[in-house]
Amino acid sequence: MTRKLSLTVDGKNIVCMLHKGDLPDGFVANGGSIAVDCESMGLSLVRDRLCLVQLTDGGGEAHVVQLDRATYDAPNLKKLLGDNSIEKCATLASSARRSSARRSPPG
Repeated sequence: MTRKLSLTVDGKNIVCMLHKGDLPDGFVANGGSIAVDCESMGLSLVRDRLCLVQLTDGGGEAHVVQLDRATYDAPNLKKLLGDNSIEKCATLASSARRSSARRSPPG
């Protein structure tokens, strides 16, 4: 299932697509690189599971994949992320998690 939302950011129209479970069959990243961001249910890499992967190639579309946390079966997403001909740009999540955990107030 895919849901589509259009919005304008800094005068540029961006189409955001939410995909449940995996990218659609035949998904192709335009260009040779993509930006990737991942979200989990918390800050612990051991305890908190991955729940969302966000992708864009900068071409006016953003793809958000809400993972099935029971199976993590996302063959199209795995194929894209495993494709060595596509450069991936991602944040260093473990560093960001440690940094945000240090800045969080106690309690």
